[in-house]
Amino acid sequence: MRAGPPAVVPAVVFAGGPAPQGAPGLAPTPPKKRHGCLISLAVLLVLLLALAVGGFILVQKMSEPQDLGVQTSEAEFDAVLAKIGVVWPELPAGADPADYERVYSGEQPMDVTLTESELSALMSYRHDPSYWPLSDVQVDLTGGDTARMSAVVTYAGRDWPIVVSGSGAFAGDTLSADVTTARVGVVSVPERFLPMLSSALVGIINDRLARIPGLGVDTFEVTPEGVHVTGTTWATATYVPLP
Repeated sequence: MRAGPPAVVPAVVFAGGPAPQGAPGLAPTPPKKRHGCLISLAVLLVLLLALAVGGFILVQKMSEPQDLGVQTSEAEFDAVLAKIGVVWPELPAGADPADYERVYSGEQPMDVTLTESELSALMSYRHDPSYWPLSDVQVDLTGGDTARMSAVVTYAGRDWPIVVSGSGAFAGDTLSADVTTARVGVVSVPERFLPMLSSALVGIINDRLARIPGLGVDTFEVTPEGVHVTGTTWATATYVPLP
């Protein structure tokens, strides 16, 4: 509940009634300065300023994803594509990515080991938010089938930094995951909502993977070098205007 305006407490309380006007030997009492009111106003202004600055800092922090220590770059995105053996399509000059959709075709074998930074690059670059709402992704493999991921999710016109941890598996063109901890900005997600969050994140990823007809994962194994994946992937991709 927001506090109301501070109450004004009189600095002086007189006992008895006012002195008769013109009484000898009694000079009028000069009015006292309202130091108490001025100090209260100054304190209130300082508190309001502190709240405004604190809120600004909080919003700024909420727009920054957590650093998991995984460094990547757009150049690594290109290197990963070459490693897999595919070529990323080019948009027409001056085109708005939101007006186009990538269409995949064909199929070719895939046998590749992807490092943490390579996985992060694949999910971070050259994706329009209308198609792939994740950016600034960092994937940290934590042993076995467990991992941590921090990212920025673009939703409802703003960016939401998240960090999640859990386990996952991949088969065919479908990812499954079990999120065990999650945080949005500086707010931890209560445990009872984690299954809902797992379904939402998996749904985002699997919906996009389903649009790649040539994708099929036969084996998905975490090794000391990274994630070793075998199966098939797309052969060619082009941008086509949305209807």
